[in-house]
Amino acid sequence: RYYKVTTVSGLHEDWLAVVYDDHWWLTKTIAVDLEHQDVEVEFLVVVRNVALE
Repeated sequence: RYYKVTTVSGLHEDWLAVVYDDHWWLTKTIAVDLEHQDVEVEFLVVVRNVALE
């Protein structure tokens, strides 16, 4: 699945902060394709204030 990312900010080592869907997301770099300037990332999802049943 590919996403249009508007902003990328390098954090530390292979962690990136990206803007997608008008929100900042913390991502971990999985693979980099320098020729096509593509980066495959894994999104870190944080769930807060959710009642578990």
